[in-house]
Amino acid sequence: LSERHGIPVITTYKAKGIIPETHPNALGGHGLSPLSDKVILPLLRESDCIVCLGYDPIEMRSDWIRPWAPEVAVEFVHAQAEHGMHGSSLRHVGDVAAAAKALADGIAPLENTWPDGAPAKARAALAEAFAPREEWGPHAVFEALDANLPEDAVLTVDSGAHRILMSQMFHANRPGHLLQSAAFCTMGVSVPLAIGVHFAAPDRPVVAVVGDAGMDMAPGDLSTLRDMGGPLVIVVLVDDALTLIGRKQRAMQLAELGVTFGATDFPALARAYGGHGEVVDSREGMQRALAAGLDRDGFTVLACKVDKELYTGAF
Repeated sequence: LSERHGIPVITTYKAKGIIPETHPNALGGHGLSPLSDKVILPLLRESDCIVCLGYDPIEMRSDWIRPWAPEVAVEFVHAQAEHGMHGSSLRHVGDVAAAAKALADGIAPLENTWPDGAPAKARAALAEAFAPREEWGPHAVFEALDANLPEDAVLTVDSGAHRILMSQMFHANRPGHLLQSAAFCTMGVSVPLAIGVHFAAPDRPVVAVVGDAGMDMAPGDLSTLRDMGGPLVIVVLVDDALTLIGRKQRAMQLAELGVTFGATDFPALARAYGGHGEVVDSREGMQRALAAGLDRDGFTVLACKVDKELYTGAF
Protein backbone atom coordinates (compact mmCIF):
# COMPACT_ATOMS: atom_id res chain seq x y z
CA LEU A 1 0.00 0.00 0.00
CA SER A 2 2.76 2.43 0.93
CA GLU A 3 4.96 1.61 -2.04
CA ARG A 4 2.16 1.48 -4.61
CA HIS A 5 0.78 4.87 -3.66
CA GLY A 6 3.87 6.63 -2.30
CA ILE A 7 2.38 7.00 1.19
CA PRO A 8 4.66 7.72 4.18
CA VAL A 9 4.18 5.38 7.14
CA ILE A 10 4.14 6.39 10.82
CA THR A 11 3.83 3.66 13.43
CA THR A 12 3.40 3.31 17.16
CA TYR A 13 6.39 1.88 19.03
CA LYS A 14 4.92 -1.63 19.13
CA ALA A 15 4.28 -1.56 15.37
CA LYS A 16 7.87 -0.64 14.54
CA GLY A 17 9.11 -2.76 11.65
CA ILE A 18 5.74 -3.24 9.97
CA ILE A 19 7.69 -1.89 7.00
CA PRO A 20 11.50 -1.73 7.15
CA GLU A 21 12.49 1.49 8.87
CA THR A 22 15.32 1.87 6.38
CA HIS A 23 12.67 2.26 3.64
CA PRO A 24 12.35 5.87 2.39
CA ASN A 25 8.59 5.81 3.12
CA ALA A 26 9.15 4.82 6.77
CA LEU A 27 9.07 7.66 9.29
CA GLY A 28 9.56 5.38 12.30
CA GLY A 29 7.71 4.83 15.55
CA HIS A 30 6.27 7.71 17.58
CA GLY A 31 3.99 8.54 20.46
CA LEU A 32 6.01 9.22 23.63
CA SER A 33 8.70 11.65 22.45
CA PRO A 34 8.03 15.40 22.57
CA LEU A 35 11.07 15.85 20.31
CA SER A 36 9.68 13.60 17.58
CA ASP A 37 6.21 15.08 18.01
CA LYS A 38 7.58 18.46 16.90
CA VAL A 39 8.35 16.85 13.54
CA ILE A 40 5.52 14.34 13.09
CA LEU A 41 2.43 16.14 14.40
CA PRO A 42 2.78 19.11 11.99
CA LEU A 43 3.10 16.61 9.13
CA LEU A 44 -0.14 14.93 10.21
CA ARG A 45 -1.93 18.28 10.44
CA GLU A 46 -0.74 19.10 6.92
CA SER A 47 -2.05 15.84 5.45
CA ASP A 48 -5.34 15.77 3.53
CA CYS A 49 -5.81 11.99 3.95
CA ILE A 50 -4.79 9.82 6.92
CA VAL A 51 -5.35 6.06 6.84
CA CYS A 52 -5.29 4.43 10.28
CA LEU A 53 -4.62 0.68 10.16
CA GLY A 54 -5.16 -1.07 13.49
CA TYR A 55 -4.08 2.09 15.30
CA ASP A 56 -4.51 1.82 19.08
CA PRO A 57 -3.95 5.25 20.71
CA ILE A 58 -3.44 3.76 24.18
CA GLU A 59 0.28 3.88 23.36
CA MET A 60 0.32 7.64 22.80
CA ARG A 61 1.01 10.65 25.04
CA SER A 62 -1.55 13.40 25.54
CA ASP A 63 -0.30 15.53 22.64
CA TRP A 64 -1.82 12.85 20.38
CA ILE A 65 -5.34 13.76 21.50
CA ARG A 66 -7.13 15.05 18.37
CA PRO A 67 -3.93 15.34 16.32
CA TRP A 68 -5.81 15.77 13.03
CA ALA A 69 -9.18 16.93 11.72
CA PRO A 70 -11.57 13.92 11.78
CA GLU A 71 -12.80 14.57 8.24
CA VAL A 72 -9.39 13.75 6.71
CA ALA A 73 -9.05 10.34 8.42
CA VAL A 74 -10.37 6.87 7.66
CA GLU A 75 -9.89 4.09 10.18
CA PHE A 76 -9.66 0.30 9.96
CA VAL A 77 -9.71 -1.56 13.29
CA HIS A 78 -10.19 -5.14 14.50
CA ALA A 79 -12.65 -4.14 17.24
CA GLN A 80 -14.83 -1.17 18.07
CA ALA A 81 -13.35 1.18 20.67
CA GLU A 82 -14.55 4.55 21.97
CA HIS A 83 -11.33 6.10 23.25
CA GLY A 84 -11.84 9.81 22.57
CA MET A 85 -8.25 10.24 21.37
CA HIS A 86 -8.93 10.94 17.69
CA GLY A 87 -11.76 11.05 15.22
CA SER A 88 -12.32 9.80 11.68
CA SER A 89 -14.85 10.24 8.92
CA LEU A 90 -15.15 6.47 8.48
CA ARG A 91 -14.46 3.54 10.78
CA HIS A 92 -14.40 0.05 9.34
CA VAL A 93 -14.38 -2.81 11.88
CA GLY A 94 -12.98 -6.05 10.49
CA ASP A 95 -9.88 -7.59 8.96
CA VAL A 96 -7.30 -4.80 8.90
CA ALA A 97 -4.82 -6.68 6.68
CA ALA A 98 -7.53 -7.44 4.12
CA ALA A 99 -8.57 -3.79 4.12
CA ALA A 100 -4.99 -2.67 3.50
CA LYS A 101 -4.67 -5.12 0.60
CA ALA A 102 -7.97 -3.93 -0.89
CA LEU A 103 -6.77 -0.33 -0.74
CA ALA A 104 -3.44 -1.25 -2.28
CA ASP A 105 -4.90 -3.29 -5.12
CA GLY A 106 -8.23 -1.57 -5.72
CA ILE A 107 -7.09 1.99 -6.36
CA ALA A 108 -5.02 3.23 -9.27
CA PRO A 109 -1.56 4.31 -8.10
CA LEU A 110 -1.53 7.82 -6.73
CA GLU A 111 0.93 10.26 -8.22
CA ASN A 112 2.84 13.13 -6.65
CA THR A 113 1.30 12.59 -3.20
CA TRP A 114 3.62 15.07 -1.45
CA PRO A 115 4.90 17.51 -4.11
CA ASP A 116 6.78 19.58 -1.52
CA GLY A 117 8.71 16.54 -0.24
CA ALA A 118 7.55 17.11 3.34
CA PRO A 119 7.88 13.44 4.46
CA ALA A 120 11.49 13.27 3.25
CA LYS A 121 12.24 16.50 5.09
CA ALA A 122 10.63 15.07 8.23
CA ARG A 123 12.73 11.90 7.92
CA ALA A 124 15.89 14.02 7.69
CA ALA A 125 14.81 16.17 10.64
CA LEU A 126 14.23 13.07 12.79
CA ALA A 127 17.64 11.66 11.89
CA GLU A 128 19.23 14.92 12.97
CA ALA A 129 17.18 15.20 16.17
CA PHE A 130 18.21 11.75 17.41
CA ALA A 131 21.79 11.65 16.14
CA PRO A 132 24.38 10.61 18.78
CA ARG A 133 25.54 13.63 20.75
CA GLU A 134 28.37 12.36 22.89
CA GLU A 135 31.24 9.89 22.77
CA TRP A 136 29.57 7.71 25.40
CA GLY A 137 26.05 7.70 26.77
CA PRO A 138 22.62 6.26 25.96
CA HIS A 139 22.77 7.47 22.34
CA ALA A 140 26.03 5.58 21.85
CA VAL A 141 24.59 2.40 23.39
CA PHE A 142 21.60 2.40 21.04
CA GLU A 143 23.69 3.35 18.03
CA ALA A 144 25.90 0.32 18.76
CA LEU A 145 22.87 -1.97 18.97
CA ASP A 146 21.48 -0.57 15.73
CA ALA A 147 24.79 -0.94 13.87
CA ASN A 148 26.24 -4.19 15.17
CA LEU A 149 23.53 -6.77 15.75
CA PRO A 150 22.83 -9.53 13.22
CA GLU A 151 19.88 -8.93 10.90
CA ASP A 152 17.90 -11.80 12.45
CA ALA A 153 18.37 -10.58 16.05
CA VAL A 154 15.40 -9.77 18.28
CA LEU A 155 15.59 -6.97 20.84
CA THR A 156 13.36 -6.48 23.85
CA VAL A 157 13.08 -3.39 26.06
CA ASP A 158 11.30 -2.41 29.27
CA SER A 159 9.86 0.97 30.24
CA GLY A 160 11.84 4.07 31.10
CA ALA A 161 13.75 6.92 29.51
CA HIS A 162 15.93 4.37 27.73
CA ARG A 163 12.91 2.80 26.03
CA ILE A 164 11.73 6.08 24.50
CA LEU A 165 15.15 7.04 23.14
CA MET A 166 15.83 3.52 21.89
CA SER A 167 12.45 3.37 20.14
CA GLN A 168 13.33 6.57 18.29
CA MET A 169 16.87 5.51 17.37
CA PHE A 170 16.69 1.77 16.62
CA HIS A 171 15.73 0.85 13.04
CA ALA A 172 13.35 -2.12 13.15
CA ASN A 173 13.24 -3.79 9.75
CA ARG A 174 10.60 -6.46 10.28
CA PRO A 175 7.60 -7.08 12.56
CA GLY A 176 8.76 -8.37 15.94
CA HIS A 177 12.29 -7.01 15.51
CA LEU A 178 11.82 -4.92 18.69
CA LEU A 179 9.46 -6.20 21.40
CA GLN A 180 8.18 -4.03 24.24
CA SER A 181 5.27 -3.66 26.62
CA ALA A 182 3.48 -0.48 25.64
CA ALA A 183 0.67 1.31 27.52
CA PHE A 184 1.25 -0.75 30.69
CA CYS A 185 4.66 0.90 31.26
CA THR A 186 6.09 -2.36 32.58
CA MET A 187 9.53 -2.22 34.18
CA GLY A 188 11.69 -5.33 34.13
CA VAL A 189 9.70 -7.00 31.33
CA SER A 190 12.48 -7.17 28.74
CA VAL A 191 14.35 -10.13 30.27
CA PRO A 192 11.30 -12.46 30.44
CA LEU A 193 10.34 -11.32 26.93
CA ALA A 194 13.83 -12.27 25.74
CA ILE A 195 13.60 -15.63 27.50
CA GLY A 196 10.34 -16.31 25.65
CA VAL A 197 11.96 -15.45 22.32
CA HIS A 198 14.88 -17.76 23.09
CA PHE A 199 12.56 -20.66 23.91
CA ALA A 200 10.54 -20.07 20.74
CA ALA A 201 13.57 -19.60 18.46
CA PRO A 202 16.74 -20.88 20.19
CA ASP A 203 18.95 -20.20 17.17
CA ARG A 204 17.98 -16.51 16.95
CA PRO A 205 20.25 -13.91 18.61
CA VAL A 206 18.39 -12.14 21.45
CA VAL A 207 19.29 -8.95 23.33
CA ALA A 208 17.30 -7.56 26.26
CA VAL A 209 17.63 -3.85 27.10
CA VAL A 210 16.61 -2.93 30.64
CA GLY A 211 17.00 -0.04 33.04
CA ASP A 212 18.90 -0.59 36.27
CA ALA A 213 15.73 -0.23 38.38
CA GLY A 214 13.97 -2.74 36.13
CA MET A 215 16.84 -5.20 36.55
CA ASP A 216 16.75 -4.67 40.32
CA MET A 217 13.08 -5.68 40.29
CA ALA A 218 13.60 -9.05 38.62
CA PRO A 219 17.04 -10.57 39.31
CA GLY A 220 15.45 -13.98 39.71
CA ASP A 221 15.05 -14.16 35.93
CA LEU A 222 18.80 -14.80 35.83
CA SER A 223 18.22 -18.20 37.43
CA THR A 224 15.99 -19.11 34.48
CA LEU A 225 18.74 -18.01 32.09
CA ARG A 226 21.30 -20.04 34.03
CA ASP A 227 19.21 -23.20 33.75
CA MET A 228 18.12 -22.52 30.16
CA GLY A 229 21.63 -22.17 28.73
CA GLY A 230 22.47 -20.68 25.37
CA PRO A 231 23.58 -17.15 24.46
CA LEU A 232 21.49 -14.19 25.52
CA VAL A 233 22.74 -10.65 26.17
CA ILE A 234 21.24 -8.26 28.72
CA VAL A 235 22.17 -4.59 28.28
CA VAL A 236 21.55 -2.67 31.52
CA LEU A 237 21.43 1.14 31.34
CA VAL A 238 22.96 2.12 34.67
CA ASP A 239 22.24 5.68 35.82
CA ASP A 240 21.15 4.98 39.43
CA ALA A 241 17.83 6.76 38.91
CA LEU A 242 14.26 6.55 37.69
CA THR A 243 15.20 9.18 35.14
CA LEU A 244 11.87 9.41 33.32
CA ILE A 245 9.95 9.94 36.57
CA GLY A 246 12.49 12.52 37.69
CA ARG A 247 11.99 14.40 34.43
CA LYS A 248 8.23 14.41 34.96
CA GLN A 249 8.64 15.71 38.50
CA ARG A 250 10.83 18.56 37.25
CA ALA A 251 8.34 19.36 34.48
CA MET A 252 5.67 19.75 37.17
CA GLN A 253 8.02 22.10 39.08
CA LEU A 254 8.40 19.56 41.86
CA ALA A 255 11.55 18.51 43.63
CA GLU A 256 12.87 15.10 42.60
CA LEU A 257 11.74 12.67 45.28
CA GLY A 258 12.19 8.91 45.51
CA VAL A 259 13.82 8.57 42.10
CA THR A 260 17.47 7.87 42.98
CA PHE A 261 18.88 4.73 44.55
CA GLY A 262 22.10 2.93 45.34
CA ALA A 263 24.22 1.15 42.75
CA THR A 264 23.94 -2.59 42.17
CA ASP A 265 26.99 -4.51 40.97
CA PHE A 266 25.29 -6.12 37.99
CA PRO A 267 28.40 -7.95 36.68
CA ALA A 268 28.83 -9.57 40.12
CA LEU A 269 25.12 -10.45 40.12
CA ALA A 270 25.50 -12.11 36.72
CA ARG A 271 28.48 -14.13 37.93
CA ALA A 272 26.58 -15.17 41.07
CA TYR A 273 23.89 -16.69 38.82
CA GLY A 274 26.44 -18.47 36.65
CA GLY A 275 26.66 -15.98 33.79
CA HIS A 276 29.21 -13.51 32.52
CA GLY A 277 29.10 -9.84 33.50
CA GLU A 278 31.16 -6.77 32.70
CA VAL A 279 31.04 -2.98 32.80
CA VAL A 280 30.96 -1.22 29.42
CA ASP A 281 31.93 2.44 29.10
CA SER A 282 32.95 3.00 25.47
CA ARG A 283 31.69 2.47 21.93
CA GLU A 284 34.53 0.08 21.15
CA GLY A 285 33.90 -1.86 24.34
CA MET A 286 30.19 -2.11 23.52
CA GLN A 287 30.84 -3.48 20.05
CA ARG A 288 33.32 -6.05 21.37
CA ALA A 289 31.14 -7.10 24.32
CA LEU A 290 28.04 -7.56 22.13
CA ALA A 291 29.88 -9.83 19.71
CA ALA A 292 31.40 -11.87 22.53
CA GLY A 293 28.10 -12.16 24.38
CA LEU A 294 26.21 -13.47 21.35
CA ASP A 295 28.94 -16.07 20.83
CA ARG A 296 29.07 -17.18 24.48
CA ASP A 297 27.41 -20.38 25.72
CA GLY A 298 25.44 -18.74 28.49
CA PHE A 299 23.97 -15.37 29.37
CA THR A 300 25.87 -12.08 29.51
CA VAL A 301 25.07 -8.91 31.44
CA LEU A 302 26.58 -5.68 30.12
CA ALA A 303 26.35 -2.86 32.68
CA CYS A 304 26.48 0.34 30.61
CA LYS A 305 27.13 3.25 32.93
CA VAL A 306 25.55 6.44 31.58
CA ASP A 307 24.94 9.93 32.90
CA LYS A 308 21.20 10.45 33.51
CA GLU A 309 21.54 14.11 32.48
CA LEU A 310 22.29 12.97 28.92
CA TYR A 311 18.60 12.12 28.58
CA THR A 312 17.70 15.79 29.07
CA GLY A 313 16.36 17.10 25.77
CA ALA A 314 17.24 13.78 24.11
CA PHE A 315 13.66 12.78 23.33
